[in-house]
Amino acid sequence: MADDVDIGLGYVCERNRIDHKSYHDARLEEVKLFTVHPQLCKIDKSTVGVLVLAQKMKQIQANIMAKCLPEIVKKINENLNANVAKLKRMPKNLSSVEEAMMAFVQIMGLVKELLRKVLLGDEFDEYSDDKDMHCTTKLVKMLNRYVNERHNCIEDN
Repeated sequence: MADDVDIGLGYVCERNRIDHKSYHDARLEEVKLFTVHPQLCKIDKSTVGVLVLAQKMKQIQANIMAKCLPEIVKKINENLNANVAKLKRMPKNLSSVEEAMMAFVQIMGLVKELLRKVLLGDEFDEYSDDKDMHCTTKLVKMLNRYVNERHNCIEDN
């Protein structure tokens, strides 16, 4: 009978509970029905019963999860890596005057390099598509962004 019609995931024959019978009584009635009934007793026992249905559903769910899990893990790892990268860019807690001075000198070096790029040429990558942007405008936008970033860092700490 299974070869007559292809219904995708297959089929399982089971007998639903009738009235207010307990689960145990309903399963006993199901076994009796598929054992005694002249036509239903011919059905392959691997496709009969609520327990078989539960097992098949569990297998279908496991297969779906096995297909989806690698993509979920990939997305989790991508988000984790992005957040770790953001965390590394955040300023560290400075516990001494020496550390604060080193951080200040490093920041000033970065500012100097950015100013050099802006004032001496069109090397600043952020505005590579905008050939008409004047260096003074670039400088103002960069300094405003820098001030905002420092302000946000101070508020967050």
